[in-house]
Amino acid sequence: MIELRDFSKSYAAAGIRGLFSSDYRTAARNVLAVRTVSFTAEAGRPTVLLGPNGAGKTTIIRAIAGLHYASAGSVVVSAAPRVSLVSPSAPLFDVCRAPKAARAMIGFVPERPILYDDMTVSELLLTVAQFRGVTAAAVPDTVRCTLTQTALSAVQDKKIKTLSKGYVQRLMLAQAVVATPPNIVLDEPTNGLDPAEISRLRQLVSTLSKTQTVVLSTHVLSEAAALDPNIVIVLNGTIVAQGRSDDIIARTQTATLEDAYLALTGGGYA
Repeated sequence: MIELRDFSKSYAAAGIRGLFSSDYRTAARNVLAVRTVSFTAEAGRPTVLLGPNGAGKTTIIRAIAGLHYASAGSVVVSAAPRVSLVSPSAPLFDVCRAPKAARAMIGFVPERPILYDDMTVSELLLTVAQFRGVTAAAVPDTVRCTLTQTALSAVQDKKIKTLSKGYVQRLMLAQAVVATPPNIVLDEPTNGLDPAEISRLRQLVSTLSKTQTVVLSTHVLSEAAALDPNIVIVLNGTIVAQGRSDDIIARTQTATLEDAYLALTGGGYA
């Protein structure tokens, strides 16, 4: 389970004058990228962030993954699949106050792949499984299962640098799930993939979300609709709508999710 509670994130930014003069401090200012965002993601159905470029989706995703911290509010995670199942044996961890414990519960797929090109697929997964705390005895079977789950068995002995973009994206997902974290976070996972690869990824995300909490951002409205997710539409750093696609369509009195999205964002593209 993942929950954002009035999450806000600001950055220190420098103006042009400050960059090219000695008066840097006078040009510095705080830019509020995301403000008072609240939503809960639970297992059983993926949560999809939609919004135009620069809306704040990646800021939210990176905060959940523990790559930066809230300026106000909080991000909490739990091994429990739903809020109602949070308990002393599956407590909440604040990503800012308990980053190590929180990150251990998250598998993360960043927008841009970060891999060791000279490793083979199986070598990378073995390394990640060991690093993420899978016991030595369980590592071989865990890796085999992950290779099968992500349809990577055919390329397990290939160097990562020889893989196509589709296989690289599958491998990024494989490294995120190899230790079976209760929460999976994906930033623009379908970028640059062909329709067949998008379909495979959608099927895998749908399967994973039945037992694990999945949060992802995407630019593809049709993919969001196909996943039948909980949707969070973000514009200018705030949430303008959230819920199932049918609910959002009804509230905006439109005919399709695309029409609803355009109405809510003033014609912005996801």
